[in-house]
Amino acid sequence: MCISQVLLAILIALAAPPPPAPPAADATQSLRGQVVDAKGEPVAGSLVLACDAETGMPLCGPKWLPFGSIADMQIAMASMRAAPTEADGSFVFDSAPDRPVKLLAQQWSKPPKPPKPLDINGPVIRLVTAPALVAKGDAGKITLAPRGTAVLKVTAEAANDETLGIVSTSSTIADPILGFSGWGGPFLRDAIAWNRMPRGQTLFVGLPAGTVHIVVFSADNNPGFGQALHVELREGHMTSVEIPWVASWSNGLHSPPPAVAEAREKMEKASLFSPVSWLAYLHERNIVMPEARPGSRMLIFPPEMLGTMIDLPDEGGKVSVSDSLAALTYENMRVQVVGAGRTLNPYREPVVQIEPLPENHVVD
Repeated sequence: MCISQVLLAILIALAAPPPPAPPAADATQSLRGQVVDAKGEPVAGSLVLACDAETGMPLCGPKWLPFGSIADMQIAMASMRAAPTEADGSFVFDSAPDRPVKLLAQQWSKPPKPPKPLDINGPVIRLVTAPALVAKGDAGKITLAPRGTAVLKVTAEAANDETLGIVSTSSTIADPILGFSGWGGPFLRDAIAWNRMPRGQTLFVGLPAGTVHIVVFSADNNPGFGQALHVELREGHMTSVEIPWVASWSNGLHSPPPAVAEAREKMEKASLFSPVSWLAYLHERNIVMPEARPGSRMLIFPPEMLGTMIDLPDEGGKVSVSDSLAALTYENMRVQVVGAGRTLNPYREPVVQIEPLPENHVVD
C-alpha cells in the first residue's frame, strides 16, 4: 500500500465526525518566522508543518482546512501546509487562518531532496523544535527552537518503508488493536514529532526530558499497529525503544496486555463475552457503535465512547468500553490465527533502554 493510501485511511479514521470548516484564510496576512538550533543559530533545510491547534490534524489548501474535511485526499496531500526554511532559517506561509495554528519543525539529516511531510526523508531527524501555537496576530514573531538534548531511537521491525511513527506528550486512548481509534483526542493534538520511517527506524534528536508516547503504523492490506507508552527521556541520554506490532502476521502480537485480559475475564464471568451479547449490553446503556466510513474497513470509535466505564451485572466490577472492545477484537484475532494452524504469539512489552550520550555527541 502506498503512502497516499496510508494517509487516506488515517484521514478517514481520525476525522470522524469531520470538523467544521474554519474561517477563510486572510491572503493579505502571512505567517513568518525562523527556525534556530539550541545555540540560536539559523537552521536551513528544515520543514515547518502547520497543524490544527485543536485536533492536531495537518492543515491543507488555501483555506487551511484540516485533513478529513476535504473529500479528495489526493488534493489534500498535495496541498499540505508546510514551508521549508531558507539559509537564514526563515520560513513563510503566504496566508494565515483567522484562528490558532500549531507549528512543528524538523530537520532531517541529509535528505535525498527537499523534505516533504510524508516523503522518505531519512531515518535521522537531527533537530526537533518545540511546538508553537500561533495566532494570526503573531505573524512575523515566530521562533521555533529545540527545547532539549534528549535523543529517542525508535525501532519497529519492518520489511519496507511504509511505517509511520508519531511521538506525542499525551497518551493514546486505546490498545493498538483498535487501530486509529487510539490516536484520537489528546495524542494527536499533542504530537511533537513524526516520520515516515525507513525500514521502521528513526532517530529523533533535540527532545525535552520527560515522558513521551509513541505509535507506529504499518501500511499494508493487513495493517499493523504498535505503541510504547510512558517512555522516559533524559537530557543528554539516548532512549532506545523497540516496539512490537499488534497484527495477525507471523511476527505480530496476538495476545492482549494484562488490562485487556482482565476486562475479558470480567466479561466472561458476567456471561457477556461475545460481540452480540456485549454490543446489546452497551446498546441498553445508550452506547451505540459507529458505522464504518465509506472506503474504510475499520470502525473508528469516538474518544468519549472509549473512555466510558461500564458497570457489569451482579457487582462484577467495571470495564472501560475501550478495554472491552479490545478484548473482543483480540479474540477475533485468536480465532483467525488458530484457525490457520499457527501458534499464538504472547503479549510482550516494548523494550526500552536508556544510555548516556558520549561527550560531544554529534549527529551527522
